Amino acid sequence: MKFARRLPLEGLWNARDLGGYPTAGGGVTRFGVFVRCEAPCGLPDATVRALADYGIRTAVDLRSAAETAARPSDLRAAMTCVACPQGGDAETFHAAGAVDWQAVYIRRCEDNRPWVRRCMELAAAGPGGVLFHCTTGKDRTGLVACFLLSLAGVSREDIAADYCVSELYLQPVFEAMRSGRIITRPGGPTAYDPSIFHTPASAMLGLVDYLTETYGSVPAYLETAGVTADVADAIRARFVEP
Repeated sequence: MKFARRLPLEGLWNARDLGGYPTAGGGVTRFGVFVRCEAPCGLPDATVRALADYGIRTAVDLRSAAETAARPSDLRAAMTCVACPQGGDAETFHAAGAVDWQAVYIRRCEDNRPWVRRCMELAAAGPGGVLFHCTTGKDRTGLVACFLLSLAGVSREDIAADYCVSELYLQPVFEAMRSGRIITRPGGPTAYDPSIFHTPASAMLGLVDYLTETYGSVPAYLETAGVTADVADAIRARFVEP
């Protein structure tokens, strides 16, 4: 498979490489280093092989234990799979009303610093290309993408654009959730507020602005989460092509 922003993989609708974004230092993010997607479940063998052929050697599963038990990853036999749950359930899947995504993301950043540190350590260590995924690949995965792109020096506008496109690509997954063909966890909901399926630019821009106003920058926030200079530098060395 050639390097591409959106990966043409059967069974995955939101599989995307974080390569190809310009950075503040005049470089560009490398392809084949970090890939984001929804839960890799129900995949044909050809898709699993294609991810391995693409260079993915580590899959980081951001889902809760309940989500993982309901839908185990199909990548377990093909590469190193690491569980890195954020903590608690994916509360947005059973929200009673409309979701304020900016507030959700800010709360998750403030309340889950050990998880943030662990995600960045896994990104720095590899080995090989690293795939991050949650259930839909837009929220927890979107936070990890924001952190990685911020460390690389990618603009807030490009970070938000990368986040926004999930809503378009994930329509088949959302329809499967609404119809009950995908149950996110045992006893999970079959009815969702429409806002569950949105990825508004304002949410990611608002998060970046909040972290910048509160801590000075997104990388400075990551320092408060325990992300060391060595880890941040290792991510940049892997991810940024001068």
